Amino acid sequence: MKTGRIHLLLIILAGILVFSLPANGQALSPGVTTAGAQVSPKELLRHCARYYFSRNYAPFFDCADRLERLSGDGNGIARYSPAIFQSMRAELLLEIGLPKDALGYAKKAFDAIPAKARKWAEISGRSDESVAFESFLEQLKDDWAGDVSLPLVPALPEVVAKNIGLLARCHYLNGESRRADYLNIELALFDDAGYRERIYFAFVRNKFDEVVRMKEAKDEEIRQAKSSVLVVLFSPGRPTYEFWENYNVALEQYIYGKSLIEAGRLEKAAAALDKLMAWEGLDAFAGLRWSVFFERARLYRLQKDAGNELVLLRRAVDTIETMRSTISLEAGKLGFAGDKQVVYQQLVKAMADRGDWAGAFEYAERAKARALVDMLSQQVSIATPPSADEKVRGLLAQAEAPEATVLAMGAGANRSSATAVAREELGKLAPEAASLVSVPSIPLAEVVRHLDPQETLVDFFNTGSELYALVVNGASVTGFRLDANGVDGDVRAFRAALESADAKAGVLGQKLHARLIAPIRHELRGKRLTISPHGVLHYLPFGALSDGSRFLVDLYGIRVMPSASTLVYIRTDKPKKAGRLLALGNPDLGDARFDLPGAQKEAIQVAGIFPASKALVRKEATKQAVTEFGAGFSILHIASHGVFDSGAPLNSGLLLAGKNEDAGRLTVSDLYALHLDAELVTLSACETGLGKLASGDDVVGLTRGFLYAGARSIISSLWKVDDDATRVLMTNFYGYLARNTDLREALRLAQLATRERFPHPFFWAAFQITGAAN
Repeated sequence: MKTGRIHLLLIILAGILVFSLPANGQALSPGVTTAGAQVSPKELLRHCARYYFSRNYAPFFDCADRLERLSGDGNGIARYSPAIFQSMRAELLLEIGLPKDALGYAKKAFDAIPAKARKWAEISGRSDESVAFESFLEQLKDDWAGDVSLPLVPALPEVVAKNIGLLARCHYLNGESRRADYLNIELALFDDAGYRERIYFAFVRNKFDEVVRMKEAKDEEIRQAKSSVLVVLFSPGRPTYEFWENYNVALEQYIYGKSLIEAGRLEKAAAALDKLMAWEGLDAFAGLRWSVFFERARLYRLQKDAGNELVLLRRAVDTIETMRSTISLEAGKLGFAGDKQVVYQQLVKAMADRGDWAGAFEYAERAKARALVDMLSQQVSIATPPSADEKVRGLLAQAEAPEATVLAMGAGANRSSATAVAREELGKLAPEAASLVSVPSIPLAEVVRHLDPQETLVDFFNTGSELYALVVNGASVTGFRLDANGVDGDVRAFRAALESADAKAGVLGQKLHARLIAPIRHELRGKRLTISPHGVLHYLPFGALSDGSRFLVDLYGIRVMPSASTLVYIRTDKPKKAGRLLALGNPDLGDARFDLPGAQKEAIQVAGIFPASKALVRKEATKQAVTEFGAGFSILHIASHGVFDSGAPLNSGLLLAGKNEDAGRLTVSDLYALHLDAELVTLSACETGLGKLASGDDVVGLTRGFLYAGARSIISSLWKVDDDATRVLMTNFYGYLARNTDLREALRLAQLATRERFPHPFFWAAFQITGAAN
C-alpha cells in the first residue's frame, strides 16, 4: 500500500510547496514587497524548498535563517515548518562536510516533530496499518482547516524516518557510534519508510555486504509484489520533487553497484552500473554521472581492461568539466561519491602507465584548473575584463550558473546545454574569465609558446600514491615517477626548520633536492626554470633546495605558477600609467602588537627609488586606497600582514587599515572583482603566498587572484618574514629593477645579496615570483 499512497502525498505536497513559487525564483524575506505584494512566511518556505531541491546552498541557508527568526510568532508556518527546514539545513551541512553543525540542526528538526506524530509514524510506518494513516489524514484536515498548501510533511513516516536516519549519520560522523547504532535499530520500525535511510547508514559505515543484502532483499520483495514503488525512474524535467526522487533512486542504484565492487562481486557490479549507465535520465545528473563512469572505469582496471578504463575515465572528466559548482549533485549524501580530483589522478596514472606523458601533462593541468574552478564557485563574484562588452558580461553570468540550479528550475537538458554553449563562447571572447567557471583544454604547444627558448617547465602532480614530474623542453614532455612516500612530512619538516631558522634546514633541503630535483636534473636546460607545484609542494621554496654545495637559486632564475596553463593568460602588454609605484606600509591595525616599523621604512624607501611614486602608511594604508587608486600605478607594493585560512582560502587576504578587520581585509574574493592592470604587485607581507600548510591545490593564495585582477607579475612570500631582512631584499630588488634587470633575475640577485648579510634561508628564501618573468 500504504507506502505508495504516502509517497503520492509527498509528491503532491512538495509540488504545491515548490511550484507555487514566483516565476523568477528569487529569495524574498517576510515584509519585503515586490510588485506591491507583501511576501508571506508561507511563500518564504516555498523558496527554501526550491533552493533545497536544487541544491542552491547559499540562498537556502539565507532563507532558512529568515524562517528560523519567524519561529514562535504564532504563525502556523512558523509552528510547523522547523521539522522541514531544519532537516533540510542538516542534510546540506552534512553534504558540505560539517557533521558537527549538521547534528545540532538534525536534533532541532527531530524535536520539532510533535510526539504524537512520531508515535503515529512508528505505527503507520508498518505496511499493514492503513487505518492509522487514514485517521491521521482526517486529523490533519481538521487541525489545519484543509489548507493543504501548509507543510503536512513533518507528520509523515518518511520524514520521521529521514530525520532518524539523518541523526544516525550525524552521530556516526561525529564519532558517536553507539548512539548512531541505536538510531539505526529504530529505523527498523519504519519498514519501507526507513529502508533507504538504512542503506545510506550502512554505506557511510562502509558496510558494503549489508548494503547489498538490503538492496537485493528489497528488489526481491518488489518483484514478488509486482510493485513499481521506488523502481520506476521518473523523467527529467518533471516537477522538482520528482526530479529529486529520480536522483535518489539513481543514487541508490549507484550505491548498490559501488558496494558490489567493494564486496568483490565484480560481475554483478558491472551489471548494476551498466544498467544505470544505460538509463537516459542519468544525463540530467552530471554530479552522479561522473561517479558512475569512474566506478565502472575502476572496475575495468580491476579486470585488466586498460582500453575501456581510459574511455570511461575520459567520459568522467568530460562530465566533470561541464559542471560549475564544487558542491553538486554528487554530494547528495556525504561519502556517497568521491572527490573529483581522484578521477584526474587515476587518468594521469593510466596515461603514465601507457607512457603517454603528453596526455598525462594535459590531464594534470586540467586537474589543477578544476581545483581552481571548484574553489571559486563557492563564493566569488567574478569581474569581467575591463574591455568586456555587454555580451561578455551576459555570457559570464550564464556560465556561472550551477548545473543543479539550471536543471531544478525545470528546464532540463536544454538549459544545461545553453550553459555549456555560453561557456564555450565565453572561452573565445574572454578566455581567462572562462577559465574561472569551466575547465579549458589548452594544447601543449600553446603552453610552450609562452616559455622562453632557454626555459624548462617542471609540472609536478601528486596522486597520493605516486608523484610525477612532467618536464617540458621545447615541444616534448618527459615524465618521471618520483618517490611520493613521506613527501608531505618532508615538506612540513623543512618548512618548520626554515620558519624557526633551525640549522637542520640544510639537511632537510638536501633530502628534498634528492627526491625532487636530482632525478630530473639532466633535463633542466638553460638558466631559467618555471615550476608548477601540486598539493603540499605549493609550500616549498624551491630556491632553497640544495645539493650540498649549491642552492637551486645559485643556478637558476625561478618562477612559480599555480598551473602551467596559467602562462597562457598572463598579459604581455605594459599599460601606461600616470603613476609608477604605489607603496602601502605598516597599516594601523588598531593593535601595537601588529605594527611593522620596518615595513613603514621599506614602503617609503621603495617609493623613493622611482619617480611619480607615492607611499601610504599607517591610517592611509587602507583597502580603499588599493581599490580606488591601485589601478593608476604600474607597480603596487604592499608591506603588511597577510593571513591565510586553509579552511576558507577565499577569505585569506592582506590586513590593511580600516574601521575593523573586515573593513580592512583585502581578500582573495575581492581580487576577482578588481581591475588593477598592474605591471607588478609585490606582497611584502607575512604569509601572502600561502601560509600554514594544508593539503591541496585549493590553497592557491592571493597570487592567482592578482593575476586575474590584471597583474602581469606578483612577488609574494611563503612564511612570516623578518622585517629587517625583507627591507634589505626589497630595496635591492627594486634597485636592480630600476636598472632594467629582468624580474626573475632581479629577485634572484636580491636574494643572493640578502644571503650575504642573513645566511639562513629563513631570511631570503620566502619570496617567489609568479606570472611574467621578463
